[in-house]
Amino acid sequence: MWRKRSVWVISFLIINLLLLGTTTKTSAAKKNTPPPHIYSASVKQNSSTTNSKMKHLQQLLADTGFYPGSMTGLLDVTTKEAIITAQKTLKLKQTGQYDQRLADLLVQEAQSSPKIYRKKLSLQATAYTSQDPGCGNLTKREHYLRKGLVAVDPKIIPLGTRLYIEGYGYAIADDIGSAIKGKKIDLAYENRKDAFNFGRKTVTVLMLN
Repeated sequence: MWRKRSVWVISFLIINLLLLGTTTKTSAAKKNTPPPHIYSASVKQNSSTTNSKMKHLQQLLADTGFYPGSMTGLLDVTTKEAIITAQKTLKLKQTGQYDQRLADLLVQEAQSSPKIYRKKLSLQATAYTSQDPGCGNLTKREHYLRKGLVAVDPKIIPLGTRLYIEGYGYAIADDIGSAIKGKKIDLAYENRKDAFNFGRKTVTVLMLN
């Protein structure tokens, strides 16, 4: 009888010790795991910061004629290609990733006119918007129409060419038009008032690549 009771007591102690160990491990794991709402907020904040930086870089690339896309804040194929082209042009390591040094140089680039160019043209310029009759939201190369994208005659200026236009700034040849033939260029604006104020004039266009 005494032997049976001793076996039962020992078994009871062993089971309790095992349960205590499991509980301790679970508690430790819980302590090391941040609450779900804190983890989610941290990930969301980091993502927001990254997107904000990339969006700013995209705007700088657009302002300097390297990027024809929209300011999404995402590192898509078009953005990566624009970053690589800009890094190559500015003699930086071609990573295709966000680069603070590149951003700083693009700020300087946007504030000055280029000293080196491949070809200089004198063209008759007009202005247009996506709200004008017969104009759509997308360019020939299927980017959303905005300031910095211009319509050209591909026989004169190949699509995709980076440009600097007197009185307009850096741009990309991204669109075509039935009336844009020969030495003509149509400059995109985002509202009709700006396009109307530009009117029609002869401009100097520098082909940069």
